[in-house]
Amino acid sequence: MSFASISFAFLFLVVLLGRLTLGRDKRGSAYFLFLLSASLVFYSWHIPIYLVLLVGVSWLNYFVAARLGAAGLDPARKKRWVRLALIGSLGTLGVFKYLDFCLRSVGFAVSTLGIGSPNWGVDLALPIGISFYTFQSLSYVIDVYRGELKHRSSFSEFLLYVSFFPQLVAGPIVRAKDFFYQWNRRRRLSWPLVSEACFQLISGFFFKLVIADGLANIVDGHWGERSIVNGLLGIGGLTLLFGGQIFADFAGYSMIARGLAYLLGFRLPLNFDAPYIASSLQEFWRRWHISLSTWLRDYLYVPLGGNRNGNLATMRNVFLVMLLGGIWHGAGMPFILWGVVHGFGLLIEKALGIRVNHSGAGLGKRIGWYLVTQTFVFTAWMIFRMESSMQLIGMVQSGVRDGWGLSGLLELQQGLIFLLPILGLHLRRLFEVSGRIQPATQTEKACWAGVMMVFILTAYAQGTAFIYFQF
Repeated sequence: MSFASISFAFLFLVVLLGRLTLGRDKRGSAYFLFLLSASLVFYSWHIPIYLVLLVGVSWLNYFVAARLGAAGLDPARKKRWVRLALIGSLGTLGVFKYLDFCLRSVGFAVSTLGIGSPNWGVDLALPIGISFYTFQSLSYVIDVYRGELKHRSSFSEFLLYVSFFPQLVAGPIVRAKDFFYQWNRRRRLSWPLVSEACFQLISGFFFKLVIADGLANIVDGHWGERSIVNGLLGIGGLTLLFGGQIFADFAGYSMIARGLAYLLGFRLPLNFDAPYIASSLQEFWRRWHISLSTWLRDYLYVPLGGNRNGNLATMRNVFLVMLLGGIWHGAGMPFILWGVVHGFGLLIEKALGIRVNHSGAGLGKRIGWYLVTQTFVFTAWMIFRMESSMQLIGMVQSGVRDGWGLSGLLELQQGLIFLLPILGLHLRRLFEVSGRIQPATQTEKACWAGVMMVFILTAYAQGTAFIYFQF
């Protein structure tokens, strides 16, 4: 069920009515059960049978956490229970997300050797949001194992944490400690809360329906097996448009999720913080998909040893984290290669001793590093967008064959106007970070919300599914 659909609008109106009646102060078992029911209906709207998968993965991790919370359990047995959770959860994720890719890769290798032409694909439909709720439920088990969180005695409470519908299918990845404490916290609807929620919702729908979908109509029309955009400038322009599309799409979803959660009495973490103002890759990953970056840091990088065992081990850990980040995004060589490229980029930064944001450097040096960083980021987006290696080869051949190709860039000029709101958002955040301006007031937000509503109602593009639904 997409946020931009009549069915979701009806569902949320019903849930909001429940918030105004059963959950006026957000506490109480009736509102809790109402939210849980709505979340399960929301998820089962896609492929109902996959609701069993969601509940099954949740129950496995809840059961393991219950065992970890039992008194008198020795460390060795605790580790065995954690391994069970990891194998069960990641194994399920692997079957649905990567089995088909692995079988087809083996089949391709066999056919290349001339043994035959086997088609070993199983064509399993990917459950929406499986990567998000798998990582989210695993974080709960690991936090209980580390003693950082007390196990919840109610499975239904844990299931609501995993299935809470605003962030269920595309994040942000919420930590249990950041969710459970809010349940018993009184939070009545107030005008500041409602106004902030509405601003988040309007901003999210604007970036999704107007900007991301508008750019998608241009990008998808020019990104074929062999790109019809000529020359390096054309390829660069197309990549720039896709970078804007994926930001507007994913950041837009996160804004909508946060706005919905505000109205229901919960705060979700910030997932994007103007990533295209970053002047280093380290800073980029502190601003892009923040919930995934911090998850990988806390549950993979730190357990591997972090930066505690010397430079060589640190570089290994950084590379493995980025490789897993690429694999997490999807089963395909473009995603893996994208993770590898970012891994090498971070290693080069570390080898050069580059600081996170160059705050102590001169203006010229900061601008130089900014241009290098963002050129790297957008070039990597070209790899991320590829559907096959042949597409990448075709684009490279086009650049070599056609040179600069100004005509190719001119073909994309109608897409540049869609980048202006993204540019404005990033410039404002840059000035806020530098202390030149203050965060927007409620009056300013109301004015911007009015402008965005006009565009939503008059200039929205043909709808496309959120990009991160496939992850």
